[in-house]
Amino acid sequence: MSLNVVNEVEAKEVLVKRHITSFGPATENDAVWWTGFLKGEVRGILEGLRDQITQIEVPNMKDTYLNIKFRFKTFAIFKT
Repeated sequence: MSLNVVNEVEAKEVLVKRHITSFGPATENDAVWWTGFLKGEVRGILEGLRDQITQIEVPNMKDTYLNIKFRFKTFAIFKT
């Protein structure tokens, strides 16, 4: 990726996606904290990535966790 041709919107999307890829499953609040973006910005970015992200509900946990779809298959083998 050439940084000379990436606009601000694309750069923010790449940053959020890389955070979830590297540290996921992660929450929306994790992405807000890590990137320093406003919550509304992160929500908009996540909406744009919705076809690439899986939402994970964990029993007894209040947050919804996000993971990149191809990585979710790794966690599926642990399902009981």
